[in-house]
Amino acid sequence: MNYASFTAFYENGNCGWASKKVASVEYLGELNNGDWFKFTIKGGCGINDFSETIHRVIKVIKKDNTYFIDYIIDPTYKRE
Repeated sequence: MNYASFTAFYENGNCGWASKKVASVEYLGELNNGDWFKFTIKGGCGINDFSETIHRVIKVIKKDNTYFIDYIIDPTYKRE
Protein backbone atom coordinates (compact mmCIF):
# COMPACT_ATOMS: atom_id res chain seq x y z
CA MET A 1 0.00 0.00 0.00
CA ASN A 2 2.92 2.34 0.55
CA TYR A 3 3.61 2.32 -3.20
CA ALA A 4 0.04 2.72 -4.45
CA SER A 5 -0.84 5.83 -6.41
CA PHE A 6 -4.03 7.00 -4.75
CA THR A 7 -6.83 8.49 -6.78
CA ALA A 8 -10.20 10.12 -6.11
CA PHE A 9 -11.57 6.84 -4.71
CA TYR A 10 -9.55 7.55 -1.58
CA GLU A 11 -9.87 11.32 -1.32
CA ASN A 12 -12.62 13.42 0.19
CA GLY A 13 -13.51 17.11 0.08
CA ASN A 14 -13.84 19.47 -2.87
CA CYS A 15 -10.26 19.47 -4.10
CA GLY A 16 -7.72 17.12 -5.59
CA TRP A 17 -5.34 16.20 -2.82
CA ALA A 18 -1.91 17.71 -3.40
CA SER A 19 -0.44 15.76 -0.46
CA LYS A 20 -1.22 12.23 0.68
CA LYS A 21 0.50 9.47 2.61
CA VAL A 22 -0.39 6.11 4.12
CA ALA A 23 -0.40 6.55 7.89
CA SER A 24 -1.09 2.92 8.85
CA VAL A 25 -1.93 -0.48 7.38
CA GLU A 26 -3.57 -3.34 9.29
CA TYR A 27 -3.94 -6.81 7.81
CA LEU A 28 -7.45 -8.15 8.57
CA GLY A 29 -7.12 -11.63 7.09
CA GLU A 30 -8.16 -13.70 4.09
CA LEU A 31 -11.80 -13.96 2.99
CA ASN A 32 -13.50 -14.69 -0.35
CA ASN A 33 -10.25 -15.42 -2.21
CA GLY A 34 -8.55 -12.18 -1.23
CA ASP A 35 -6.57 -10.49 1.50
CA TRP A 36 -8.29 -7.67 3.41
CA PHE A 37 -6.55 -4.60 4.78
CA LYS A 38 -7.67 -1.56 6.76
CA PHE A 39 -5.59 1.50 6.13
CA THR A 40 -5.48 5.15 7.10
CA ILE A 41 -4.55 7.90 4.67
CA LYS A 42 -3.64 11.44 5.67
CA GLY A 43 -3.69 14.26 3.15
CA GLY A 44 -5.12 17.56 2.07
CA CYS A 45 -5.52 20.18 -0.63
CA GLY A 46 -2.17 21.92 -0.20
CA ILE A 47 1.47 20.93 -0.36
CA ASN A 48 2.47 19.29 2.95
CA ASP A 49 -1.16 19.50 4.11
CA PHE A 50 -2.04 16.37 6.08
CA SER A 51 -5.06 17.79 7.91
CA GLU A 52 -7.58 15.27 6.56
CA THR A 53 -7.73 11.62 7.67
CA ILE A 54 -9.67 8.88 5.92
CA HIS A 55 -10.00 5.15 6.54
CA ARG A 56 -10.59 2.48 3.92
CA VAL A 57 -10.94 -1.29 3.94
CA ILE A 58 -9.80 -2.97 0.74
CA LYS A 59 -9.68 -6.45 -0.72
CA VAL A 60 -6.49 -7.30 -2.63
CA ILE A 61 -6.32 -10.22 -5.06
CA LYS A 62 -3.37 -11.68 -6.92
CA LYS A 63 -3.57 -12.64 -10.59
CA ASP A 64 -0.41 -14.12 -12.06
CA ASN A 65 2.32 -11.99 -10.43
CA THR A 66 0.28 -8.80 -10.12
CA TYR A 67 -1.83 -7.51 -7.23
CA PHE A 68 -5.17 -5.76 -7.79
CA ILE A 69 -7.58 -3.91 -5.52
CA ASP A 70 -10.82 -5.85 -5.95
CA TYR A 71 -13.08 -4.09 -3.45
CA ILE A 72 -13.10 -0.83 -1.47
CA ILE A 73 -15.18 -0.07 1.62
CA ASP A 74 -15.52 3.21 3.49
CA PRO A 75 -16.09 2.02 7.08
CA THR A 76 -17.22 5.51 8.13
CA TYR A 77 -20.04 5.78 5.55
CA LYS A 78 -23.46 6.34 7.09
CA ARG A 79 -26.56 6.02 4.96
CA GLU A 80 -28.94 8.94 5.29
